[in-house]
Amino acid sequence: GAVGSRASAGVAHSPARKSRIRSDRLPAPEPLVAYRQACLQLGIDLLEVLPGFSPQRLVVRDEPIESTKQAYALAEGIRACAPREVELTNALLTDMGCERIVEAATGSRLQKLHISNSCLNFRTCAAVYAALRAQGAALEDLKLSACGLGADIEEDLDLLPASAVGLYKACRVDLYAGRQPIGEEVYQDPDAPPLHEPEDFVSCVALPLFAELARPGCPLRRLDLSMMALSVPSVHALAFALDRAPLEALSLDWCCLTNECFGMLAQGVLLNRHLLDLSLRGNELTGAPGCASALLDAVGRHARLAHLDLAENLLPTDALGDLLQLLQWSSSLVAIHVLGYEGDDPFAPHILKGCRKWLAEHNPDEALASSAIPSLPAAVGASGEGDREKHKEEEEVYRGKELVLCRALHVEPLAAWRAVSPALPPRAAAKEVRASSAPAPEPVLKSFMPPACWVCSRCAAVDFNWIVPDSGPGSNTGMSSVRVFVRPSFGSFARVELQRQRNAGARRVHYAVRMLVPPGSHCHVFESEQGDQQELLTSKEETETDPVDVELPAASREALDRLLRKRRYTGPVHRLPDVDGEGFVIPDFVHKEEPPPEVDPWVEPARQKHLRQCYEVDMEEIHLHDLCHAREEPAVRGLLWQLYGRLYDAYAIYGGRSSWPLIRQVDVYSFFDDAKILDRGSQDPSSNSDQAAGLGLDLDEGFEPSDVRLLVPDVQQIIIRAVQPARQREDQAVALKAGKQSLKGKPTKQEQPNEAETLPLSRPQFLEVLLRAALVLDSRASVADAFQSFADRIITRRVMLPPLSPFPRGLTLVVGEYQDTLLARRKTIREAWERFGCSLNAFKAMAQLLKLCDRSFTAKHVQSIFALAKRPMPDCRASRGRPGLSYEEFCEALTRLALVWRRTAPSDGESRDFPPQPKEGRPVRQRIFAARMEAFLAKLAERMKPSLGPSCI
Repeated sequence: GAVGSRASAGVAHSPARKSRIRSDRLPAPEPLVAYRQACLQLGIDLLEVLPGFSPQRLVVRDEPIESTKQAYALAEGIRACAPREVELTNALLTDMGCERIVEAATGSRLQKLHISNSCLNFRTCAAVYAALRAQGAALEDLKLSACGLGADIEEDLDLLPASAVGLYKACRVDLYAGRQPIGEEVYQDPDAPPLHEPEDFVSCVALPLFAELARPGCPLRRLDLSMMALSVPSVHALAFALDRAPLEALSLDWCCLTNECFGMLAQGVLLNRHLLDLSLRGNELTGAPGCASALLDAVGRHARLAHLDLAENLLPTDALGDLLQLLQWSSSLVAIHVLGYEGDDPFAPHILKGCRKWLAEHNPDEALASSAIPSLPAAVGASGEGDREKHKEEEEVYRGKELVLCRALHVEPLAAWRAVSPALPPRAAAKEVRASSAPAPEPVLKSFMPPACWVCSRCAAVDFNWIVPDSGPGSNTGMSSVRVFVRPSFGSFARVELQRQRNAGARRVHYAVRMLVPPGSHCHVFESEQGDQQELLTSKEETETDPVDVELPAASREALDRLLRKRRYTGPVHRLPDVDGEGFVIPDFVHKEEPPPEVDPWVEPARQKHLRQCYEVDMEEIHLHDLCHAREEPAVRGLLWQLYGRLYDAYAIYGGRSSWPLIRQVDVYSFFDDAKILDRGSQDPSSNSDQAAGLGLDLDEGFEPSDVRLLVPDVQQIIIRAVQPARQREDQAVALKAGKQSLKGKPTKQEQPNEAETLPLSRPQFLEVLLRAALVLDSRASVADAFQSFADRIITRRVMLPPLSPFPRGLTLVVGEYQDTLLARRKTIREAWERFGCSLNAFKAMAQLLKLCDRSFTAKHVQSIFALAKRPMPDCRASRGRPGLSYEEFCEALTRLALVWRRTAPSDGESRDFPPQPKEGRPVRQRIFAARMEAFLAKLAERMKPSLGPSCI
């Protein structure tokens, strides 16, 4: 068993020395050295296939380890490498040998232990018990299949070693002492007595394992005891342990479970709170009425159980009703296996027919739901002999077939139950094709589910996304008339339609679909359809590969080649990242996406943030101490922030048509003219009442007749007081305090007003002009009331009128028709933005191209819309040039134009009213917004097309 090595020439060594040299010079890892040394010491041969010792995994398959010494040697190698996973398949281990292996693997690293086809007993159970209770134990996955641990202890318990006797007695106390009988305080079958500790208690071999399951803090999550004849005491103890067991997966396949055992397990499952997967395939149900009712009822009441395998069991006829109730009311079950009994099953046709009928009634996609289930004849005596002969062949085909019903709650299109197996036989499928004379169109799927249980296949939910590009192939897929599909290789390149997604704040049209993808390597390609035109597409955001380099099964390769030839496509396809089934986890529950919070279309958080920055800058420069008392200043500041949005819009309207970001004083006078509060004629205050009535001012709005109009000198003084530098104010205060001559008598008296009258106003100065005007107009009210009244009655009602009315800037964050229109027409908007959004002159050129201007809508309005759409900037000083609009700002400007655009241009000299505009604070009718925007963008796209004149031909 030892491997020799070459010794140095001319040097003699003793046998012990030679053995040590051979061991030291082995080109093998340390665990293999330990295994070799143990075999050498125990005098046994190495295994024919040396174990691949690794810190991650040790796997020994189909290699008998019949000798206890061989198991001891293997344990030494396991102890040296401390693997995370140990798998010994068909190992034929002895009880003592397996005990040593489990003890050697025990530690904080062991997470998975699989042993099958061995003859084990209480020693192994004691070792597993110790491994689960060890400090820092992390063993989560335990499989002891076909190991003979389901029996009872044959000899008297007192004949076992003292340590084993003490362990089993302690485990009995831990499992049963102080426990209430299962089934007394919960719903149960009235004919089934509650579970309690039996008076004639018989210790089962696996009692330590079951007792450990019931211990709080047990790390075990998956337990497989398949292919072991579990005795009634074993099932009884397991049912008691399920009450507190943290198990997520329990497999008891082919364990010879009787009707009585199913009733015990039902009561344990009813109290369990953690199970996700329960497999009871191939047990010994007799088909007696009610033998499976308790279990099906318990599964339906379980809050987490997702996968149930009852295949190859003889279910009675009344199980159909319990099964349908389970399908209808279970909130967590996603897959169930039934039927498939190899012997004579007289109840299978009845259950199969009932499932077909129920699926057809409850699944909106009836063809997909029941395509896997044939049309079976009615019960005996319910139909003629001709119908029975017609379906006799199909009955023979489906006899002994397993029925698999699945749904996927985490994939919305697959949330309804459907039959995924057995598949329709080729002969029956051909009959259905011949039944229809017209050629069937290519089917379109809403999603994809493999023709098998997706839980057993370890399928992963994968999202397929198509983002409409700005240019190149597929740039027109954002149109509402275009459909987008994905053709995946795992679905034989069938068409799966992607659904348009509505995401708040999205910048591009987004199509998506979620599908269940089996493990392995796959590829896919996108396809668009507009009318009768189909085109294969690829996304720049995904990995591309040549179709020739993709490894596919023969059927999928043939389907791909046929598709490429049909579409005349020679481009690449997308390679999907490999799906690994090792890390598969059954979705514990459905993550229901909470509905997005309601967004106020009149409030845009990003703009509010920029407005706040501008507000802070302006408050530092406005002479607020001249406008209100110091005690009123905090309240006035709070009110000004509430009114700041309207104040800023007024600044943008008149700053946009002036020397942005400054405002010429002549444009300041335009504000007072538009607000109808400036009297450029008589300066006699007594004539204000008649002038106000002549201009259409409502004297009942709160302004006195003597206060509703301002004279030109009044406005001039307001501007001077707002523009006058703070330094001159300080000099004047110092001069008055010292008793010197007033500044009005200085030689520079005539220069100061002239200079103040010619300087343009910054944003804080313009806002101060508005605030001072508010105090003059409503001098008898408090400062806060004057500001509020000025904003409501002057700015809102007289200045911000169509085509400069308030705009719901937060509408782009609201999911709806308006956002869909912006995304669908992104290509047109982006092209227009690149041509007309770079500067004010380019924007005015677009208005000229569309012939928007008339007597009611002038170039000044175009300039104001350009400024209103811009993001507020804290820096209010003069800058070189006027920057262009961002894409989002350009969309707002286009929408403002669309709301006032009229399909027909007015005749010469004609003035028309604007269409109804949205009212601030009221709900926005998105459908009208979208319709106007769609028509306007269609006109814009038409006008942007290059014209071919005679010189171009």
